[in-house]
Amino acid sequence: MKKKKQNQSIKEEPYKLHILWIFAVFIIMILLSIFYVDYIKDLTYQHVYQNIKELSEQTATQLNLSITDQKSFVEIMIESIDRGYFKTEADIFERYQEDLEAYHFTRLVILDKQGNGTTSDGYQVRNYPNIEEFFQQKNEVYLSENRPSTVSKNQVNIYSKVFNLKRRRKSADGNN
Repeated sequence: MKKKKQNQSIKEEPYKLHILWIFAVFIIMILLSIFYVDYIKDLTYQHVYQNIKELSEQTATQLNLSITDQKSFVEIMIESIDRGYFKTEADIFERYQEDLEAYHFTRLVILDKQGNGTTSDGYQVRNYPNIEEFFQQKNEVYLSENRPSTVSKNQVNIYSKVFNLKRRRKSADGNN
């Protein structure tokens, strides 16, 4: 009987040894899987971060170019107004309507120093708040911070530059 027990225990030892090896391999595979998943997650986050960073840089560059283009447009427009090419505000609005759309402006507003004026789309503006802010920089185009529009519910940025609308006067004989 002792011999039978001894034979049985000898047969069980390789079986237990196989189970231990299988268990050890299984634990190693689980650990490797966890490390691999963690590595892939970190790699994915790095790629996503890099893509977002590149997209943000491209967007910032595009925005800066757009602002530069819009400021240049305002400069050119004001220069032509200062040279006396227009008789009235309506002439200015008519001349620049298509350009406003091309440069992504919502509207053109011409205000006096009291904050009163008209817009290219027909709104009347009265007592625009903080109007003095727009008359401080006379030689450069001023770009305001984002603010609520006075004629719509949108947020707007305002480009401004001081100019003089030289109204042409008719002489007594009707010639300009």
